[in-house]
Amino acid sequence: GCSINALLLAAWIACASRLSASSDVVVGCELDGRRHTELASALGPLARTLPIHSALSPEIRFSELTTAAQRSVSEATNWQESFTWTQVTDTHDPVLPLVFSSTEMIEEVDVDGLRFGLEQIWVVSESYELKLNVVRRGDEWKLEFHYDRSRLSQAAVERIAGYYQTLLAAAVASPETAIARLPLLAEKERQQILVDW
Repeated sequence: GCSINALLLAAWIACASRLSASSDVVVGCELDGRRHTELASALGPLARTLPIHSALSPEIRFSELTTAAQRSVSEATNWQESFTWTQVTDTHDPVLPLVFSSTEMIEEVDVDGLRFGLEQIWVVSESYELKLNVVRRGDEWKLEFHYDRSRLSQAAVERIAGYYQTLLAAAVASPETAIARLPLLAEKERQQILVDW
C-alpha cells in the first residue's frame, strides 16, 4: 500500500536512527519542484531539498514508518514552493547530514536507427554529507550513495551501504518487525564479531 520510494526512504530513516542511536532523525528529501502539471515539462533545475523529520520509538514497526515517511513526503510536496531554510535554521545554506533523492530516467528514444537516452543525472540542490539516490529506469532500480569526501571515507560509506542493504532486506522480508529489531550486520559479519573474534 505504499510506493517503493517510501519504502526505501523509511529504510534510510531507520538505518540513520540505528547508526546514530537517536530517535530524532532529520533526512533531507529532494523534491522535483514540479507540483503543478504546468511545470511537468519545464526545463531547468527546480528541485529543492526539504527536511523530513521523524520522531521514532524503537518499537515502531517498519510498516508504520513507511506509511509515516510517505505521508511526510506528501505533506512536504505541498509546501515545497514556499519553503526556505531560514524557517527552520539560522543559515540559508545548511549542510545536511543525510539526503534522500529519487530520479526516474526516461526510456531510450530511437530516431532513424540511433538510440538516445540519459545515462546519469547528477543534481545537487543542497550541501550534504551522505545522499542515497534512487535511480529508476523501467523496472530496474539502482541505489547510489553520493558523499562529501571531506567528511566521510569511501570505506565508511561502503559500510553504511552494507548496513542499509541488510536492514532493507530484513524489513522487506518482515515489515511488521520493530525497527530496533531489524539487523544491520550481515550474517557473515555477525558470525565474525560474535564467534570468530
